[in-house]
Amino acid sequence: MENLLSIIIANKDHAPTLARQLASIKSQTEKFDEVIVIDDGSEHDNSKEIIQKFYDENKDELNVKIELNYKNKGVIQTINAGFDMSECDYLYFGSADDYLLPDFAKWHKTTIKEHRPPMVTSDHNLPKWGPCKGVEDMGWYYVPGHCTSFERGALLEFGKFIEEFSFKCDWFPLHAIALKYGWYTIKETLSVKEESGDESYSNTMIREGKYPAIKQAMESHVISNPLFDDIRDNMLYLISK
Repeated sequence: MENLLSIIIANKDHAPTLARQLASIKSQTEKFDEVIVIDDGSEHDNSKEIIQKFYDENKDELNVKIELNYKNKGVIQTINAGFDMSECDYLYFGSADDYLLPDFAKWHKTTIKEHRPPMVTSDHNLPKWGPCKGVEDMGWYYVPGHCTSFERGALLEFGKFIEEFSFKCDWFPLHAIALKYGWYTIKETLSVKEESGDESYSNTMIREGKYPAIKQAMESHVISNPLFDDIRDNMLYLISK
């Protein structure tokens, strides 16, 4: 079996949208090589039953792995656990409240096979397509996490998802990898992100005044870590935006 691309879904109490996301995974025109679904202590819906049913019906065909936590560990610990469970070279971290269009896995796997980039992203709104690197290729849009697959080694080098960075835990390695190694953009929208508006986790954290401490933690990490020696100024610039 090929171990090229894994999809990792973390869920807590998102049963209606989780079912839609799992259906979109099953409907891919080319399969993921591994599907990992972790429930992080759902208490108010039937998420665990949905995940168990998906596993029972698809475990062999889709190479499904699941973990059902009965105590909430938090989303960052959960997605890092998914990383540790995966055996694939590339990993896509999908949200339980988003969903994929049918050709997501096909185009990401095709791009990985042809180019072996540190990251693959897919969105028709991005300012440049094909090989990209640095601030100049990001434009105003930055690198969107909801449609990006990571090369395992690149993500591991930057510490996976750092809990101290809270809602910026995915933004941080996305942009560190983009600056240091680059990424490859597919000129197609292949996933759909649900807009949470003012009630999103990130907006809540900002309203509660927690962002300055998160920003300071990212800046301190960049300043003190020699891994950022050649990209430090640009990374600090992005953090400041």
